[in-house]
Amino acid sequence: MEGEKGMKKFLFNLERKDWTLEKDYGEEGIIATLDFECDWVQRDLRDHTFEATAKWYPEVKEFTIVKRLTDACWVVYIVTKPKLGGLVASRDMVNLYYTREMGNAYYVSSMSTTWPGLEPRKEMVRAEMQEGGGISFSPDPKRNGRTLVRWVRSQDFKVPLVPSALLQRLYVEACRRYIAGMRKYLSARHRLRLEIVQE
Repeated sequence: MEGEKGMKKFLFNLERKDWTLEKDYGEEGIIATLDFECDWVQRDLRDHTFEATAKWYPEVKEFTIVKRLTDACWVVYIVTKPKLGGLVASRDMVNLYYTREMGNAYYVSSMSTTWPGLEPRKEMVRAEMQEGGGISFSPDPKRNGRTLVRWVRSQDFKVPLVPSALLQRLYVEACRRYIAGMRKYLSARHRLRLEIVQE
């Protein structure tokens, strides 16, 4: 199955030791943290937050779960906003999200796929998500109630005229904004949940 193959490569990539650190963000390091219980993060992402990505991640214009094939496998359509003042036009992509729980951890692999009615359009560049990318969430063994996040980004935005060194810096900063946006959005949802429980 396509999803299983992508998940296998993603899990392999997570354990690789030959990654190059593009930029050191000091305290944040390579693994980001979320100050919420991992089980809650997993449920909220699955049931709400992933689908609301365009609300909390400024680079995404549209994020639609086209079809939940199973509880663990979804087809997702994403449209990005233009970058660098329009120098890099909007991109769209059709991805297969495949999730797996292993122990206390939650893994979401993502890779490009095709879907009827979502063929590439002339006015939009189709970006590709290479097999082996994804995001993982696991409980922090050092601090109860905190979740560790690791993300392997494997996108090819099809930007031929921008030097790869500049693209790498843009990708790194985009990853940081993604995690920061997710953290802020989950924080608001967590506060709301606590307020409802207290009432």
